[in-house]
Amino acid sequence: MEKQYFYRRHIRKIQKTLPIILGIFATIVIISSALIFTNTSYLAVQFFIVFIGISFTATLALTAVISWVFLGRFVKISVTLKDNVIIYKNVKGVTEIPIDQIQHMEFPSIKFTGGWLKIKYPGGNIRLTVVLERIGDFLNELKTILDRKGMQNVYNRKAMFSFYKTAEFSDQSWDRMYEIFKRLMLFTFLNTLLGTLINLFIKSSQMGLFYVSAIGVLPLIIYLITEVLIANRMARKSNEERFEVTQRDYGFEKKVYKRAFISYIIGSVLLLALYYYVI
Repeated sequence: MEKQYFYRRHIRKIQKTLPIILGIFATIVIISSALIFTNTSYLAVQFFIVFIGISFTATLALTAVISWVFLGRFVKISVTLKDNVIIYKNVKGVTEIPIDQIQHMEFPSIKFTGGWLKIKYPGGNIRLTVVLERIGDFLNELKTILDRKGMQNVYNRKAMFSFYKTAEFSDQSWDRMYEIFKRLMLFTFLNTLLGTLINLFIKSSQMGLFYVSAIGVLPLIIYLITEVLIANRMARKSNEERFEVTQRDYGFEKKVYKRAFISYIIGSVLLLALYYYVI
């Protein structure tokens, strides 16, 4: 048996995609702030809008630099799992870890959010985050090998299973994100554009920037809620005794997304009504 694992493609392409994504968000913020700024006569509001716009743009730029440097190192990482050895490759070279020499495994993580697997061996350790593609499969295969060798003492089963659920959820969540990313960005852009146009041409308000932000992030908030619902279902259907985590239920996901879209429409309409009649 031999399987090779890499970090997910958005990490491998981070140096190309990150500037584009952050550039889109920065452009939306700058244009929205500029349009609202030119349509208000209140000096305090103008100053606040300029401050928010500059701060947000600077934060995006700093995030881009840090991410470029930090995440770029994951591009060169690959992990190969064989029956008797783990081969870990990164920018520093190749590390071979015989399975028999694994001393301890740790699983620092936040349930269904993130974390990493730490494998200790004589002379060092390696860390694999949940963004490693199919890290759930890697962990399950590694556990099978360790159990076959009678090495259950190197890991805590309860902690491993908790991380396994997080790893499997991460794999499934990233797969869903790849599937809906374009639509999610489209809805976010359309909502932001709609809010800006209404604030400019239908009803201008000192609260316009907050309104545009609220309606703009609505699709992202609803997306996060759908992930929470799916995570809760995974938690209920997982079985620690059999060391089993439920796989994707496309029928259930379809129902969740259908209700999410209805919530998105209702939420957008309510925000529009709130802004027009109340704010």
